[in-house]
Amino acid sequence: MRQTVKSGRTLLLDGPASIKILSGKASVLGAKINAGDRILVRSGKRMPFFFSKESEVELFLGESATFTEVEGDTIPQSWKDAASSLVKDFQAKRTLLVMGGVDSGKTSLCTYLANIAFNEGCKVAIIDGDLGQSDIGPPTTLGFSLLEKYITDPFETRPYHMIFVGATSPGRAQERVIQALETLNRKAAEAGATFIVINTDGWIHGEAALEYKFQLVKAVSPETIIGIEENKELEPILSRIEESKIIKVKPPNTIKKRSREVRKALREMAYKRYLKNAKVRLYNLNWTKIIGSLTLSSLDFRRPLDLEKLKAIKDVLGFSPYYYCETQDRITIFIDKTKCLTEETLRRLKSTFKKQVVPMIRGTENGILVGLKDSKGDLLGIGVLCCVDPKRKVAKVYTPVNEAVTSIHLGEVRLTVNGKEIEYPVTLNFLEEQQRDINP
Repeated sequence: MRQTVKSGRTLLLDGPASIKILSGKASVLGAKINAGDRILVRSGKRMPFFFSKESEVELFLGESATFTEVEGDTIPQSWKDAASSLVKDFQAKRTLLVMGGVDSGKTSLCTYLANIAFNEGCKVAIIDGDLGQSDIGPPTTLGFSLLEKYITDPFETRPYHMIFVGATSPGRAQERVIQALETLNRKAAEAGATFIVINTDGWIHGEAALEYKFQLVKAVSPETIIGIEENKELEPILSRIEESKIIKVKPPNTIKKRSREVRKALREMAYKRYLKNAKVRLYNLNWTKIIGSLTLSSLDFRRPLDLEKLKAIKDVLGFSPYYYCETQDRITIFIDKTKCLTEETLRRLKSTFKKQVVPMIRGTENGILVGLKDSKGDLLGIGVLCCVDPKRKVAKVYTPVNEAVTSIHLGEVRLTVNGKEIEYPVTLNFLEEQQRDINP
């Protein structure tokens, strides 16, 4: 559909949709849009197109897509003032951290600041610190991109470096998130970035959130923190910070609130993107380490089976286990789902072998989201674990990664191979906190 938009008005486009500028001139969060340009708007996202001259556009609206015209520019004046002062006072290197609650406009502000700095000739990096709503890299990862052009959505950028955390909420991974963002900030600077914008998650309420954000600021040491708040909701956090300059801004009046279902759909869209062109690949467990379960990571699959011990295990169980592995302090027994173990049987095993006994039900690992790393420890991509077969000493993973993999890192999300979330957080009997170890 064609639409004429008068000068000085903003068109708010809710995806899934696209817009082509047929004539005239527009901007999106500081990005210049010229005649002939086509911009995509993802499902669940809203994009503000401000027209500085009368323009004709062509809209392509998907299911549930909508658009609205409003008078003026929807970017708050406080955002413009903040960007102007930051660029004006630009130093050799600057790190900014953007903080705010859920659906406060953090990603939009980061995009706006990045575009303004890029326009001034800065080498800009955006670091995505939101595990659940990651725009740079798949959910459960943190990453950064270097701007090569104006952007309307960080999702369109190419990740320069990613770190696998495995969770979709910071509350379950506070230390890992802080360490990851500290690493990404350092790597962005090493890559030559002079203007680094760090986006953060929306967890701001409660004592745990306050301490988490305080420790994050302490680790990253940003020169400036920009807090988006309506009614001093960030005051408990910002009042504790002394080393960084604080700039407070307002959220846009046109911000779109997203339901939990929409957020889940956005995550699934991102999983699907990063699983594109995937296929089932086999990894030899003699050379590929599994990380995320102390039991699996400590197993030595190169050690030959002791047939006498295997017979002894069978005698106690009353059936043959699929496989067993032994270390200095424990025996791990792999059994089929159809078999049943009682506490008494496990105690008899413990008494017989004088070691901890860890039962592992085959198949409970199916669907676990994993991160695949190379020999340097760099994340190559994600995958979905299909199975761990100790008898054949292989792990099967559905992944697009075709480089050499040294380690497979277990996440806390269970997916289908199509990227649909099934379970979070995952409960597995072989994860350390879920093991039914029989103690003395």
